[in-house]
Amino acid sequence: MLVAVSELGFYKTIHLSQISFLQKVGDFSYKFRIGSSCSGK
Repeated sequence: MLVAVSELGFYKTIHLSQISFLQKVGDFSYKFRIGSSCSGK
């Protein structure tokens, strides 16, 4: 039982880190697009 719980917590941690990583990448690409569109005008 304890092993299953720790595995679940492990997968949850990986999932949350993946989400935060995707959010950072999305935020960066969004800022990059805004910056490039502003400089293009």
